[in-house]
Amino acid sequence: MSLARLWPSQDRRQEVYDLVALVYGSFTEGFDTADLQEAKALLSELSVWLDASAELWDEPLAQLIGMVPRWLRTAFIANQDLPAPVRYRFDISSPVEVHEDILVTGAEYQASPSGAEPADAIFRGSTGNYLLLLSGRLQVEQAVASGRLNVEGAPDQAKTLNAWFPGF
Repeated sequence: MSLARLWPSQDRRQEVYDLVALVYGSFTEGFDTADLQEAKALLSELSVWLDASAELWDEPLAQLIGMVPRWLRTAFIANQDLPAPVRYRFDISSPVEVHEDILVTGAEYQASPSGAEPADAIFRGSTGNYLLLLSGRLQVEQAVASGRLNVEGAPDQAKTLNAWFPGF
């Protein structure tokens, strides 16, 4: 799995997907082991890079949620002009609940559980679309137009999320 995690960073995603899918597909039991669960999560993660219209499988979503802090650290583009901080709120209800705020100040961002502070833009949708959005595989405008996400608040502020977190 270490090699499989290294290759995507070297733009070898298709090779990784093919290799992990081949190995994973050869198993007939043991799918509850940590290694096979990690392999399945990796296949799901890679599939969204290889097919922009891909949907994530429900089973690995909880594990993928755990990767979001790393994705945010990797993807964040600091030092863009920002006259005032922007608070993005994610109110995701299924199949895995996520209630999180991301406050962008320009030079940095802070992710925290949703609080009482007002948000500039509130995103509602499925867990899979939340993950696709934060990994850079889903653009706000396209997601709203296709009905994959609902946005409340300032639409212009919502669209800037992809500029701050363009993906990795």
